[in-house]
Parts: sequence; structure tokens; C-alpha cells
Amino acid sequence: MTLARALAEQVEFFPFTLKQPWLTFAPRRLPRFDLAINGSIEPQITTPPDLIITTGRIAAAVGKHYKSKLIAQSISCKHIHILNPKDNLNKYDWVLIPEHDDVKGENVINFVGSIHPYNQQWFEQDKDESFNQYLAIFIGNPKKEYFKNDFAAEIAAIQEHFKESPLYFCGSPRLNPNSKEVIKSLVRAQDKIWLDELDGPNPYESLLKNAKKIFVTSDSINMVNEACASSVPVSILAEKHATSPKHRRFLNSLSNITCAISKEKRTIKTNFPDNLIYALVNRIKQT
Repeated sequence: MTLARALAEQVEFFPFTLKQPWLTFAPRRLPRFDLAINGSIEPQITTPPDLIITTGRIAAAVGKHYKSKLIAQSISCKHIHILNPKDNLNKYDWVLIPEHDDVKGENVINFVGSIHPYNQQWFEQDKDESFNQYLAIFIGNPKKEYFKNDFAAEIAAIQEHFKESPLYFCGSPRLNPNSKEVIKSLVRAQDKIWLDELDGPNPYESLLKNAKKIFVTSDSINMVNEACASSVPVSILAEKHATSPKHRRFLNSLSNITCAISKEKRTIKTNFPDNLIYALVNRIKQT
């Protein structure tokens, strides 16, 4: 939606689900694909679209399907797919793939990190001073070995370096109950915690915008990227538990803009270029 709104004057969103067996074979399209999509409910397109934008392998199949239907009606339409569809890339007009995926192609546009809506203007609006005393601890869904072996030590190191600062733990609802219990055991009286809707409204965006420093687990490329769009120092947690080549390439690309926990006094501006979305838009329009 961030890309769509930057590219187009009019945007329509089409939610869908796929039935089996079409779901299993996406992004490939089995015959009679019309029967696969939400009981064949058509998107409510008020005017013929110039662009279809999809993300993920399932949506890739749906995007290809609707482009073929438009072409059959002599309607010219381009298909932009975000992230690697694990498909023949020539079936798409453009494919936007992060650099850490290490995929190249004539119609591939590579970018650093992930596409998100948080630009400098967003960070400067609607500040909430009640959050700026906290160090934000963003926890995705790291492996259980991290909570067993290293999480407590990393939190202790943060508390040691910042004795006067309370922590605000903000975890993914995908965390399993055992991991949540480990997190809760380390929360002090001056700290706060959010792990699911039972803890009230999700403070993620408020912390992203207002916290005085951010710590984020390495497993979530999106959260790391969003944290690095802020103007405050960012440190990576669970770094040694990111073992996949893709994660390692991504974290290595951050090595000169993130702060090691033992070097918290560094005052490095830790944001990716604020014009990423506009660079993508210009590249697409030029093509």
C-alpha cells in the first residue's frame, strides 16, 4: 500500500483467500483459477487499472490471473510484485526484491531492507513525550535457544549501561508462551511490557517514534529496518542467532549504522535513505 499510494492517484485494495489445491501450487496457476479466489468474487474495480501490485507467492498467482483477464479484454496493465515470488521472473513487469535476497534480473529492482511507510515526516509528527523516557526492546520471534541462553544476559547488559532508564518490552504476539514467560521474568517495576492485546493498545509505533534508543531482535528484518529509519541509535539483539545467509547479508549491511551493546555512546545517525520509496517510484516510472 505504501508503494501504491506513492505511485497512483487512485488505489483499490482487494483482500482474498485461496482454496486448495490452488493455494499449495501458488505462485503457479492451476487450471480453472477463477474457482480458487474467494468463491470467484471479483475485485470491485471502478476503472481499468494501470497497475496491479502484489506481495508474497500467493498474491503473485492472483496478480498474474487478473492481469491475464485484463489483457483478454484488451486492457493494458502492468504487474509489480514485491519480494521474490520463487517463480519465473519474466512473468512480471517488475519485481522488487531486497538486496539481501541476492536475486538479480533485467526486470528486478533491488532495495535495502524493506519497504515501509515511516519517513522523516512521520517521525516528526504527533510526538508523545510519555514514551521518550524508555529504551524500546522490540522482540520478534527469535529461536527458543536465544531465550534459553542469551536473552537475559543481553537485557542485563542494557540495564547495566543504562541504569537510570526504564525499558519498554514490545513483543510479537507470535511468541510462544515459554518465551513470553522469560520476558516477563525480566521486567522490573520501572519497566513496561506489551506482548498481546491483553496488555492494551500496541505501543510499537509510539515507541518507534519516541523512544530514546531502540534494541531489536535480528530475526525480524522488517522491525530492524523500521527501527533504522528512526533518528535514534539502534542495537541488534540475538545477532548470533541469525544464521541464514539472507539474514547475515542483511545484518552485515547494517554493520556501520547500528551500535554494539558494548558501545552505546556512539551517536551514529541510523536511518536508511528516507527517499527509498521515491527512488523506487522514479525507477518504475522511468521504465
